[in-house]
Amino acid sequence: MKRWWLVIAMLGAMLGMAIAQPVLPTVLFIDDDDNRTDWSNNKPLSSYTTDALGHMGLSFTTWTVLDSARRPDSTVLAGYDLVVWDQPDLYSFVTTPLSTDDTASIAAYLLAGGKLWLNAPDIALNYIWAGSPECPSWLHISSYRPDGSNESIAIDSIIGMAGDPLGDGLLINTDVGVHIEGEYSDRLRPGAGAAGCFAGPAGDPAWNHGDSIFYCAVRFDSVETGQKLFYMSTAFQGIPLEADRDTLMARVMGWMGWSPYAIVDARLARIAQPGDVVSSNSSVPVALEIGSGNLNRLESVWVHAVAETLPGYPVYRDSALLDSVPPFTTVVATLQPWNTGAGDTVQFTAWVSLAGDVAPGNDTLSKQVLVMPVLYQTGFEAGLGGWTGDWALTTEYASAGSYSFTDLPYQNYPLNSDRFSLLDTAFDLTGYTGATLSFQHRHWLENGFDFGYVMVSPDGGASWDSLGNFTGLDTAWHGASVDLGAYVASASVKIGFRLGSDALLNMKGWFIDDLVLAGSTAKQLGAEGAPARGAGGDALTRLAPNPSSGRAALTFQVGRDHSRVSVKVYNLAGQLVRTAHEGALNAGSHTLRLDGSNLSAGVYFVRLTVNDFAATTRLTVLR
Repeated sequence: MKRWWLVIAMLGAMLGMAIAQPVLPTVLFIDDDDNRTDWSNNKPLSSYTTDALGHMGLSFTTWTVLDSARRPDSTVLAGYDLVVWDQPDLYSFVTTPLSTDDTASIAAYLLAGGKLWLNAPDIALNYIWAGSPECPSWLHISSYRPDGSNESIAIDSIIGMAGDPLGDGLLINTDVGVHIEGEYSDRLRPGAGAAGCFAGPAGDPAWNHGDSIFYCAVRFDSVETGQKLFYMSTAFQGIPLEADRDTLMARVMGWMGWSPYAIVDARLARIAQPGDVVSSNSSVPVALEIGSGNLNRLESVWVHAVAETLPGYPVYRDSALLDSVPPFTTVVATLQPWNTGAGDTVQFTAWVSLAGDVAPGNDTLSKQVLVMPVLYQTGFEAGLGGWTGDWALTTEYASAGSYSFTDLPYQNYPLNSDRFSLLDTAFDLTGYTGATLSFQHRHWLENGFDFGYVMVSPDGGASWDSLGNFTGLDTAWHGASVDLGAYVASASVKIGFRLGSDALLNMKGWFIDDLVLAGSTAKQLGAEGAPARGAGGDALTRLAPNPSSGRAALTFQVGRDHSRVSVKVYNLAGQLVRTAHEGALNAGSHTLRLDGSNLSAGVYFVRLTVNDFAATTRLTVLR
């Protein structure tokens, strides 16, 4: 990514071009809502504001009051050009009301020329409940009486005041048929020197659009001190439409002194494809999600991707030019497919480049991709392709597509039967450290008397072993795997399926789909290709017991607070079988209990991702 910026800078200098880049503010976002979530969709209340800040192309520091156990003081506030304070004093019985020290810190910040957006639906009401004689002077509201006249009321639309730099021409619907928590407001009158910029619906006597009017938001600025205050007593998350929230955010940022229309920021939102695990010797799609983090349409955005086995040793690279990216949208850029080759662990890195991009920190993403050596794979959609014997295709059931493979289609298996089918292909497993046959299946078999077996021959069909022993009723599609690690010394392994029954009861039989024979090597097991420790202190420490009955403990280290952490479990076919954890964790040592009690016997990969660090280890499940 840095190399592209050097190229752009050099070209600009050579051509005598000057790219004007707006100065972005340092922003502190204070999450003061007790980590509450929107009851209608479980979305964190704070994310409505942080999403809008991100859409403006603004990077920001988050101060979570609940985690910090205190609010920032005036020394902390003084380090930021802009403070966005979300929902302090929500309810005095849920969060701690603003203290005298808190209000003094805010006053000092504003008097020193600070800029504050206070999003606080109940702050005036809480001062009433607390019995305070008056709201702080820095709120700049004059109408405050402890008789309930300002009490928070429902609001179904927000009207911008004509001629106001924030409100002019805006009509925001707060009731679009889906309730979002917070569609209510305190009613305010601005104090001397302040102005009301938004009010409730016209014609509603609660807002009284006449000589005497209440407002749901006021603003105040001072030429002498340079301070700016936007105090909104309507919850920001009470605005249902993202476009309305973005528009309001843009208006406020512009009034504060930073025009979002001048921001040029393309961001790489996600590496959509390839996934964490891919098949070897296959053509894998490459798709990247590119977002526009500002109000203007981005033109001529370059997208790049490279896969490297080691730094400087690429096995794939491609670039594409996007003519434009519309405002506040995410588009998918499709690059040339990646031919994965033999099994290995690669570092897949993607980035965007755009002349004048002011936030290069969100331009690049990388991930480790496990390339699994898949020796054979079929979903039976293209026919039997080498399978011989008694079994046949059926459309009775299918895990995916239209077909599965069964002992006897459309009828019960016979009494005293021994029905089998073999794949007429020999596989060389020498050089692999392990191998697994994975498949989806369901079965109706007389419990304890009729059995299904996976057949394995180590010598090209001269002798056969019966593995698996599936019996009873298990009528929903689910995954199974058979460990073939005992056969990795063989250069001529064959596989098959067999169903045997007795003379008493016959049933529907055994159905097989999505069959994968996969090998594994030391690199796939994390010994070489997946580092155990990252530069930032992130590390995969231990997985034990291993082998296990499915229950094991993964111990890992997180290097910094608020890290994005995921723990996922894959089978040797590269299929995701379990997400054990997905979310943020703070710095320190963590132990996660993995419950694989319902996993079939076999070998699995446990993949830990902490921000940009990833490591993979093997878990063997015994039954």
